Amino acid sequence: MTFPRGNLPAINFAEKTATQVQADIITAYEAIAQRSLASGDPVRLFLEAIAAIIINQRSIIDFSAKQNLLSYAQDEYIDYLGELVGVERLAAQPALTTIQFTLSSVQGGVYTIPAGTQVVAGDLTFSTIENLDIAIGDLTGSLTAQCLTAGTVGNNLLPGQIRTLVNPLPFVESVTNTTTTSGGAEIENDENFVERIRLAPSTFSVAGPTDSYRFWALSANQSIIDVNVSSPTSDDIKQLVNDVLVANAASQTLIDAMNTALDAATWPGTVDVRPLLTSGVIPAQEILDQVDAVLSADDIRPLTDHVQVLAPAAVNYNIDVQYWLKTDDVVSSTTVQAAVDSAVDDYILWQKSKIGRDINPDELVARMKNAGAKRVVMTSPIFTVLTNTEVAQELSVTVSYQGLEDA
Repeated sequence: MTFPRGNLPAINFAEKTATQVQADIITAYEAIAQRSLASGDPVRLFLEAIAAIIINQRSIIDFSAKQNLLSYAQDEYIDYLGELVGVERLAAQPALTTIQFTLSSVQGGVYTIPAGTQVVAGDLTFSTIENLDIAIGDLTGSLTAQCLTAGTVGNNLLPGQIRTLVNPLPFVESVTNTTTTSGGAEIENDENFVERIRLAPSTFSVAGPTDSYRFWALSANQSIIDVNVSSPTSDDIKQLVNDVLVANAASQTLIDAMNTALDAATWPGTVDVRPLLTSGVIPAQEILDQVDAVLSADDIRPLTDHVQVLAPAAVNYNIDVQYWLKTDDVVSSTTVQAAVDSAVDDYILWQKSKIGRDINPDELVARMKNAGAKRVVMTSPIFTVLTNTEVAQELSVTVSYQGLEDA
C-alpha cells in the first residue's frame, strides 16, 4: 500500500532525514562553541551518536502521529480508529452454498431436515443453518448451508461436489450442493476496513444516503469489494412503461394518458443495491441474501425504502490482440513476453473489479506497452460504455506474440 491513502498530499510530523538532523546539531554546537568540528573530532563523533538517537525518536514520533490519521494507519491502529465511529474489523467468514435434499419416497407428512445437518466434501464440512421442511407430496427441498471452516478455503466447490451426509437421515436418498460455494473470506484486510470507516459517518443519517447503503453492504461480507447503490427515477419508470405499451401496440392516446398519470404519481423509495466480489466475481444468491438480511434490519433501512439487492449485470467481451517486441529485446524476449502476459492478466482483473467501469481497450494497450510491447494490434475488445449496474466479464482471451521488429 502506498501512503497516504486517498491521493492526499504526504505529511511529516517530524524532520528525520539523517543528514539534516546531524547538520542542525553540529551547526548549533559550532555556533555556541565558536569553533569548527573536523571530521574526526571526538565532539563531532559524540554529536553524531546523539543525532542517531534523535533521528530514531523523531521517526517514532512521526510514525505515532500518522497512526492517528486514517490515510496512514496500519494494522491494529486502524482498529482503534474504527472504534471512534463504532466500526469493527470483520472476522473471517464461512463459504455459503445451497444444498438440495432428495427423499427416497413421498412422505405422508411434512419431512423436516433439522438445522445443523452436516454434509462433507473431502476435509470440508458444511452445515445447514435452519430447518428445512419438505412439503407433503414433494421429494426435494433446498436451503443454505455454511462451511464450518471460515475463510476462502471453502470457496469454489462446484455443484455436485458436496454430497456425503455425516449422519445418514431416514428416507433421505441423496444430498448435493446446487450452487458453487462462495462468500468465504479471511479476516477483513486493512484497505476494506479503512473504506468502511470512511463511510461510517454516513450511517448516522436516518434518510438512507448512498454511502450508508454502501457501508452496510460492505459490512455484510468482506469479500465484497464494490457496491453500486442507485434508485430508479420517474423518467426510468416512464421509459419502462412506454416500452411495455409500445411492445403491446398500445394507442398513442393511451401512452399519453399513462405518461400524464406517471407525471402526477408519487413513487415509493426504491433502492437497488448491487454488490461485486473479490476478483470481479458476480455474487451468488446466497451472498445477495446475506446483504439483504443486513440492509433489511429495522435499525438500518429507512421505513419508506424498498430495498432490492441484485447482482450486477455481466457485459461479456473477448480479448484478441497481437503484439511485437523490439529487436533489441531478443535476449530478454522470454522475460518480456511473460511481463506482457502478466499485464493482460492485470488488465482483466482491473476491468472487472468495479461496477460501471467502461470496457476500455486503450487501457489494455497502455499496460502491454508499459510491460515492453513495441507494437500492439487490437481486434477486440472495442470501447463499450457500461451503465452503473453492469460489470465487464471476459470470455475468450487470445494474446499472440508475433516476433521482433526494428525500432
